[in-house]
Amino acid sequence: MSHTDTFWRLFWTVVGIVTLLYFIGVVSLAYFYNPTKTADAAAVGIIFDPSRDPFASSRPNDARPEFAGNVFYDDALPLAFADWSWGVQVRWGSNETVYEGTQSIRVNFLQDWSGMRVDASGIDLRGYEGISLAIRPQSGIEDLYIELFDDFGKSLGKQSLNWYAREGKLAANAWNAVNIPLDNLFPEDHDERAISGYAISTINPGIAYIDSIRLSRDAPKRLRWYKPAPVDTPVAEEKPAPPIPLPFTLGLTPQAAAGWKTIFGRFELTPNGMRIGSIPEKSTGSMSYILGGQNWTNYSVSSKMYWGQTSAFSILVRYVDDGNFVSCAFSHYNETVQLYSVKKGVSTLLGTSPGLPIRAYEPWRDAVAGASVRGNTVSCYVDGELALSYEVPGISPAGGVGIETWTRNTYDSPHTLQEFSVKPL
Repeated sequence: MSHTDTFWRLFWTVVGIVTLLYFIGVVSLAYFYNPTKTADAAAVGIIFDPSRDPFASSRPNDARPEFAGNVFYDDALPLAFADWSWGVQVRWGSNETVYEGTQSIRVNFLQDWSGMRVDASGIDLRGYEGISLAIRPQSGIEDLYIELFDDFGKSLGKQSLNWYAREGKLAANAWNAVNIPLDNLFPEDHDERAISGYAISTINPGIAYIDSIRLSRDAPKRLRWYKPAPVDTPVAEEKPAPPIPLPFTLGLTPQAAAGWKTIFGRFELTPNGMRIGSIPEKSTGSMSYILGGQNWTNYSVSSKMYWGQTSAFSILVRYVDDGNFVSCAFSHYNETVQLYSVKKGVSTLLGTSPGLPIRAYEPWRDAVAGASVRGNTVSCYVDGELALSYEVPGISPAGGVGIETWTRNTYDSPHTLQEFSVKPL
């Protein structure tokens, strides 16, 4: 054997050994130390340990001391509490006006049914009889409501602070001391006395100051407050609006808005368009229709909208009343379209489009949807393209046009209807 053969045999042997060692090293690192898993775990605030469930450990931002004592607020929010407020601006240390000490809570309620809420890891109320606090509402706030939340964050029910005020109503621009029995803040026959926090909310915007929130060892027994039942009042028979001709275009003026009838929900004029959607704690959607369109026959409808959090938007065609119409329903930025026929309040799904493409960039802006009706054929459109079309048996020969929205969460932000027009066919 030549020296050359010996060299190459030795060379390939060394290369093979190095390659094998490299492969063993890579496999070992992948098995015993996976940097991808460690990085992913670190991204959610945990330390990766392959021997146990990583999500069993606490995240750093959950590390709050347990609540101790009986003071919920006294010049400062205790460290045990986290701010879970919604729809408000809260200043936890305001010295504008105080009931006791040097500071109070200033809450600017920015919208209907907004609230100041705090959350803690768990509060044991055994041994206490009530919650006392002082509150100073400014003029314009009709009432304020207090509620507790169980260990799972579920509301245990609201109580009116007006009900517990000395004169049966909170005095505006003055401090009001109230003491609410805990029995009234829990559902009747509810034995658990552990909570995770509390909230104070109002039905209308305004400013209120809150101070000296404490658990009390005694509280005078009071009758529980119940939300007043709605009073049925006779409704005068509504005369049909004078017919209006086509074409029709929605104008962004108070006079134009008055040309619509809202059955429920929100239909509000803003500088950017009509806000349509639910009213918090009052509805999960809205329905409005054009007055004077009851004699329209064959027409097309076009709309452009800025989508809010509200789940769905519908164009109602051949609208006779809120129990008789045909609807093109659009969801998720017009990705899905469904056609419904509603007769005597019973809704029937006629068809659903396949998933339609939506814009990758800001699909909620300028979303264009439309509908048309000719004879008994109703069609739905997205961006001017036909999405689905059906012949609807028994459809009314004439009718108007309306809009409807729907969502699961009553607090979802509404849509903004920017353009809406109806043209004859």
